Formats: sequence, C-alpha cells, structure tokens
Amino acid sequence: MISRRRLLELLAAGAAIGPALGRSTAAAGNQQLSGHGRDCGGSLQDLRLEWRASPVGIDTRRPRFTWTLSADPTLRGVRQSACQAILASSEDAVKAGHGDVWDSGVLETGELRAEPIHDLDLQSHRPYWYAVRTWDERGRTSGFTRPARFITGFMSPGEWRAQWISDGPDWPNHPLPPPAFNRSPPAVPRRMPLFRRQLRIERALARAIVSVCGLGQYELHINGRRAGTGVLNPGWTNYRRTVLYDTFEVTPLLSQGANALGVMLGNGFFNVEKYPGRYTKLV
Repeated sequence: MISRRRLLELLAAGAAIGPALGRSTAAAGNQQLSGHGRDCGGSLQDLRLEWRASPVGIDTRRPRFTWTLSADPTLRGVRQSACQAILASSEDAVKAGHGDVWDSGVLETGELRAEPIHDLDLQSHRPYWYAVRTWDERGRTSGFTRPARFITGFMSPGEWRAQWISDGPDWPNHPLPPPAFNRSPPAVPRRMPLFRRQLRIERALARAIVSVCGLGQYELHINGRRAGTGVLNPGWTNYRRTVLYDTFEVTPLLSQGANALGVMLGNGFFNVEKYPGRYTKLV
C-alpha cells in the first residue's frame, strides 16, 4: 500500500505509478521507478557483502548486502526510498541487470541493506557477481553499481576432504575448561613446524582456490609468495568446539609446470607454551 503523502510525492516528481511500487517485486529485472543515475540526489557507495568488499570465503547461503549513500551537500532531505539487489553467476548477467541466482525485486525501504529470505543455491569455491541500485525520495534511480565479485568457501562441512597434518603429537588436551596447566613444560620453545608440498600443473588454470585451517596461526606461501594479507589467521575460538578456516584465491600465484605450497605453523592461543623465563597467563 502507498500512503497519500507518498503518492503525491511521486506525482510531483513525474514518476510512473505501477506495480513496482509495492513492497517488493519478485522479478524486477530491468524495472525502474523513474529517472536516471545522473539525476539522483544521492549516490550509492561502499557496497559490501557480509560487511566486506569483494570478499573471499563466504559460506552463508543468505549473504547480506550493505551500502552507504553520499548526497550533494547543497541538497536537503535526500533519502533512499527503494532499493534492488541482484546476484548472478556471471559478470555479464549483472551488467545486463539480470540476477540469475537471486533478485530482490524493488524493495520500498529506506534501510541501506538487503538479504535473501531463503537459502540460495550457491556452490563451493565459486565466484559470483552482485550489484545494487537505489531510488531517492523523488523516485529517481542511481542505476546499478558496477558488478562486484565474491568467492564462496565451503557451503557444506561434508565437502571437506582434507585431513589434519602434524609433525608430531600435541600436548594432552585437558578435559577441563581453561586454564589448564602443563605440569612438565619444555625447557625451550618447541620448533615451529614447516610444511611443504610440491605439485605440477600441466595446463593453464581457469581458477584456483584453497581453504586452510591452522591451529593456532599460520601463513600460506605458494612459490615463495604469501597468500593473502591477513595476520594471525585464523581467528581464535574455543578450539574444543569450533575452528575457523580461511579461503584464498591463488590463481595468480600458480603457473604451469612445477609449483610448491608451504605453510608456517605457529602455536597461537591453541597452544600457549610455558617454559622457564616466560610469563603466561594461561597455557
């Protein structure tokens, strides 16, 4: 339903009144309320998915879109009146305004966010593209943003085929909640494990994505170059219940022929060592 005040606003702006002004339109496609991006009072900026710009490793089937609006400082009362988000399996589909994976339809809302109301059919370790457009208080559209990309992680835990790799047994995992104290600490810190795996790639790669979990922190290197820019990955948790993983797109780091993957593994909070001369609050 449209309030009388809203109807008068749209008529004053010369907007076309039609089904698109409902709460949502399921198959909006290229629909527009009216106007063009150059006439819109506010511009859409800082488009994010799960609060990250072009993220890698998204493993939720209901990803959340957020953005901000920037308005001409000489204008007053600029606000968002509607929005539309699309998600597609190709960049070309988004450029054409077609969300073949998900289309929110035109949502009449001032909230700078949108999200699916049902699980999406997203595949693991695959790229997807998305874009958003908004309408201002006079029904003028910003036009769709440039296509942004994200890459999924593992969409189902059952898809993990990896096994834990270790250079030896860990200290006993005490059944009691922390702090748990090791009664026979080593005299010096244990050496940091270094893992290495060689592989050959016989033909050009279309895409290479890797997911890694290290207990507690790690760095992944491929052919001597570090994957990602984060430090102290992954985040620390209650390791008896949950361990986190990271996903990287490593296509640029690999080449045809011989390649080598290396991992430096550190203790982190997973295993805080106590040895003479070192202060530790917990171990």
